[in-house]
Amino acid sequence: MESEQIKKLKEKCQKAEEYFLSSLKKLRTGRANSALIEDISVNYYGTQTPIKKLAHISVADPRTLMVQAFDHQAAVEIDNAIRSSGLGLNPQRDGLILRIPLPPMTEERRKELFKKAAKLTEEAKVEVRRFRKEALAEIKELIPGEDDRKRLEKEVQKIIEEFERRFDEELKKKEKEIFEV
Repeated sequence: MESEQIKKLKEKCQKAEEYFLSSLKKLRTGRANSALIEDISVNYYGTQTPIKKLAHISVADPRTLMVQAFDHQAAVEIDNAIRSSGLGLNPQRDGLILRIPLPPMTEERRKELFKKAAKLTEEAKVEVRRFRKEALAEIKELIPGEDDRKRLEKEVQKIIEEFERRFDEELKKKEKEIFEV
């Protein structure tokens, strides 16, 4: 039977992994991905709203995103928000539809993106290590038997190593994606 501490640790680590994966998806690679712009905030009638709530985002081809706004005012604001997002994107608006061509990436930009992905990976690892520290402290405090405590500590370590391995695998996938021409 799994202890309460182990269950909590796994839940925390899974949430950290979900956040890590969503952060990695937002890094621009050589091909179009709707996650790149879907969370950009748009000033829509005085309220900051993510693009994904104001428009339908799709991938037209490997180098072009297409955004179909739900109304004309939203199209204008989405255009402005994408231009000022700092992503270096220049949408072309045609009524309610915005076509966003992704410029080809330079080698320097690819290296910069990989460094950012590596930083995200390291931050995720630090987070799960913090969870390990919390779990070990709780085990030390709540588990009376030495044998049970040692068994749980080994189990905690095994879980953390598994999540770190997953983070490294995702980084390798992202590296391949970033440097793919």
